[in-house]
Amino acid sequence: MLAAALLTGCKAPDAGRPELLEPVNASLESGLVERRDLSDITIYNAQLLPGIEEMGFDCDGYLYGVYVGAGDRVGEGTVLAALVGPDFDAINSLEESIADSRADFEKKFEALELEIELERLAGRNTDELKLQLKHEREKAELTLGEKETRLEKLKETDIGYNYITAPCDCTVMAVTRTGAGGYVAAGTPLVAIDYGDEMTLTCDYISEVTVNHAYDCYALIGGVRTELEYIPYTKEEMKIMSASSVPLVSRFKLKGDTSGFEAGDSAVVVFVSDMQSNVLVVPAGAVYTDISGKYVYEIVDNARIKRTVVTGITDTAYVEIVEGIEEGALVYVKN
Repeated sequence: MLAAALLTGCKAPDAGRPELLEPVNASLESGLVERRDLSDITIYNAQLLPGIEEMGFDCDGYLYGVYVGAGDRVGEGTVLAALVGPDFDAINSLEESIADSRADFEKKFEALELEIELERLAGRNTDELKLQLKHEREKAELTLGEKETRLEKLKETDIGYNYITAPCDCTVMAVTRTGAGGYVAAGTPLVAIDYGDEMTLTCDYISEVTVNHAYDCYALIGGVRTELEYIPYTKEEMKIMSASSVPLVSRFKLKGDTSGFEAGDSAVVVFVSDMQSNVLVVPAGAVYTDISGKYVYEIVDNARIKRTVVTGITDTAYVEIVEGIEEGALVYVKN
């Protein structure tokens, strides 16, 4: 019997025989090939944040002033910061110069007119003084006209005063370090405000297009399903983010009742890209991968037999089996 066993062990394996592994305890390490509804799910770790909004201007300019500080409680409509155009100082200077010149000219005209009247009353010839008054008026009109033309050209492209105002009663969380007179590009965050109860959720970046084409997208916060509203980046925000080293994140508003949640609560974003009904599945722990592809171990007579399979979608707990093993089979599930 020993010789027969040794001789049998020296034979080349039959190419058609399945690969057998050591016996296993099927009751403890097995799963059933069965049918169920399945979703293609990706899980993103998320962070629940206070309802903070970063506010900036929609045009380039120079910071005229920031009128609030971190921690300030402000009411709706409160002016938080002001922006002026690059020609703000030149415009102010020209307006002052025009006003001063006009006042100087008026004083000079009044003095000449008084001198002309006194000379007339004295019976002297006033033609020369009248000619001088005429020249002074022409000179004034020319000087003021040049300044006013220059002022009009500057004002054609001037943005005037631009203001950031509080959209509601809120708390100021942070303000820019840029001082008055500093250049500010459009879209640059200058003031961050906290809405209080309105919180936001952030996770690794998912594009707006991807979210819009998803089968479903929601959050689990403390085990509670919460619906989300995607907050897209504006073009200016994308431009600023792409020019910086700060990684993009996805931002969501929480919909529905959020009274039971607090900033800092643990959360995940569940992204469902596909949903299939009544598909053949195995537990995710039953699927292995090597250079040849994916496979499972079917349990037959308490032994493991390798079966090459083609898989479909997964929800991290189960994997769809497109082909390679039959419904009702028992498969080995790794611990």
